[in-house]
Amino acid sequence: MASPVKQLKQLVRGLINPQSRARRQLRLGLDWDDFFAALAGRGIRYAVLRWFESLPAVAPGEDVDLLIADEDIGRIGDLCGRWRSGRVCDVYSVTGLPGSDFRKMAYYPPRCAQQILERAVRLHDRFRVPCLEDHFLSLAYHAVYHKGYASGLPGVTAAGATGHKVPDHDYRVELAALASALGIDVAIDLESLDAYLAGRGWRPPYDMLSRLAFHNRWIFDRFLKDGPAIVAEHRGLALFLIRERAEQLGYSARVVEQLKSEGFHILDSPVLPPDARERAIRQLRGGNWGRGKWPRSGGPPVQAIIAWDPEPLAVQPRIRRDYPLLSNGRILRAKESLRDWVLAQGGRGERFNALHSSDNDLQAWEYLEVLFPEQLDSYRVRIAGLNRGGARP
Repeated sequence: MASPVKQLKQLVRGLINPQSRARRQLRLGLDWDDFFAALAGRGIRYAVLRWFESLPAVAPGEDVDLLIADEDIGRIGDLCGRWRSGRVCDVYSVTGLPGSDFRKMAYYPPRCAQQILERAVRLHDRFRVPCLEDHFLSLAYHAVYHKGYASGLPGVTAAGATGHKVPDHDYRVELAALASALGIDVAIDLESLDAYLAGRGWRPPYDMLSRLAFHNRWIFDRFLKDGPAIVAEHRGLALFLIRERAEQLGYSARVVEQLKSEGFHILDSPVLPPDARERAIRQLRGGNWGRGKWPRSGGPPVQAIIAWDPEPLAVQPRIRRDYPLLSNGRILRAKESLRDWVLAQGGRGERFNALHSSDNDLQAWEYLEVLFPEQLDSYRVRIAGLNRGGARP
């Protein structure tokens, strides 16, 4: 008989926290038929994302990937348990709420995720699944941006290497069949699918690609290996986003003054009009503007601060380990200083993330293009003049 200590360790290993991450286990005694019946009975808006043809049968060792509307995530908690039942599901919300996120991001760009839910159809008149077109788009997205080389799809990097990892499913066959059914003429390889997804508005924005690249070598090889493609005259741009709660508490002026004191030249600090705010919510920060590790959410972005740094600070090696995409140490220093000040204003339970920023020049220009596309060329001229020393901030 196992010792009491060993029995305790086995007991702890059998426990999970169903709210702490996307991977969850069905409650003991609940089978897949019961689970999907409960979702239907409660009017939960969901879609089983892939490998759903055999439902309600799920092969041993396989899990069910679910996309669920943000407002319904809190309504499935009692269907999941703290004991390992062997019936596993990965639950993702549209905007990547805590406990239903993918590496602290939305699983898909929220606009795309919302499209999947809105156009979902019924399989066997019981299970909600993506329509045929969204099935192709979402599976291609998963293969390219979540899996990369691990999808088993051909992928030639800039260096001429190809991936040869054994995939968990035959993505090439499945995607080819879906493309044929839809009449889509696209080669089933990583580069071709990426180009197709970009044309359909399904390629993640640069800051989301940057985050995904930590776990997807193909993204790094394709987009980041050679560093940001920024010419010297356009360097030094930084873009900060004040979040809604900070603005409501009257912190905006303090943020601007703090950035000035850190050495940034403030070019503009416009309030985001509704259309720009909506684009920022959908396309920036991985589509995830939740509370993260803080007790309260800072809310969506409401004001932009467009800044220029004439003398960017080198990023120290110890900092680069945690922030590999950071190109200007002054950005992180300013954010940490501001966050410390904001956190000191309220009690522990009132803490929130007040500020988001670009990490590097390329990201800053992408943010500017998303928020103020009609002003992009004028800012290019303005920044170029500042870097040449022929213009004033």
